[in-house]
Amino acid sequence: MVSKSSPSIELRQLALQALAESDPDRKVALALAIGAQKAVLSIATTVHANPELRLPGRPIRPTLIHPAKVPRRQVGSFDALRAVEILDIILRDEVGHVAIGNHWYRWLCERDGLDPVAHYPVLTERYKAPKLRPPFNLPARLQAGFTEAEIARLSQAC
Repeated sequence: MVSKSSPSIELRQLALQALAESDPDRKVALALAIGAQKAVLSIATTVHANPELRLPGRPIRPTLIHPAKVPRRQVGSFDALRAVEILDIILRDEVGHVAIGNHWYRWLCERDGLDPVAHYPVLTERYKAPKLRPPFNLPARLQAGFTEAEIARLSQAC
């Protein structure tokens, strides 16, 4: 852990050590120690990383497997039926998330006297948003509060 009496300890080096740590409990402990000591840590101008460090540090298990080497499951299996249930939950939550975002986006546009549909491309250009690619779940977007004009604009953007 970090000693409070040593102001020459460098924040970047400690952060690098925490990032490279593979044991989750130890990683958390290192991060908490850094946070507790942030007032006395200096910021290094250079950090010499150990080239043998694996960044970010990952636990030995589970073993990471390339997606192409993951065994295929049968469509009617139990991790597949459960996956459908989980995806349904994710979809429901995402529709709610998008609805909240739409609400506040429209509120801000109204407050600033902006047309939400016309202003969206301005924001995507300004902030270099990635280009949207279909297919779009149009029923879910309508359920989340997208207007017909927003759906039409979305379809034109592709």
